[in-house]
Amino acid sequence: MEKSPSCGTAPQAPAQGCDLAKSGARVFLWYPPMAFALSGFALWPWRWELWTTAFLWAGAACCVNAAKCGRVHCAFTGPLYIGLGLLCGSNVLGWTSVAWPWVWALAVVGTVASFVPEWRGRVYWQCCKT
Repeated sequence: MEKSPSCGTAPQAPAQGCDLAKSGARVFLWYPPMAFALSGFALWPWRWELWTTAFLWAGAACCVNAAKCGRVHCAFTGPLYIGLGLLCGSNVLGWTSVAWPWVWALAVVGTVASFVPEWRGRVYWQCCKT
C-alpha cells in the first residue's frame, strides 16, 4: 500500500472512525474535565483539587485517544495534562507551591501549540492508505 500523495492533507478516514474526540464519547471524556477546570475559577478554595481532577481526567482521555487513533494533538496534550494534574496535585499535598497563572499559562500555550500540526493539515500520525 502506498501513502497518499498529499499525506497529511488527504482525508484521513481510517483514523477518524476510531477518534473518540469525534464521537459521542467526548461528552463523557472531555466535557466534565472542562467543567471541573472552569469550576476551579468560581470555587476558589477548591481550585487545586478541581484542577488536579480536570487535568488528570483530560490527560488520560487524550492518551487513550492518541493510542487508539493517533490523533496528533492528543499525543501532546495527554502527557501535558497529566503532568499539569500531577503538578496541581503536588500543590494540594503541599509538596510544591506553584502559582496558578503559571499552570494555566503552560496549559494554554501547550494546548495551542499541540494544534499547530492539525491546523497545517496533519490531524493523525498515520497517513491514509490508498
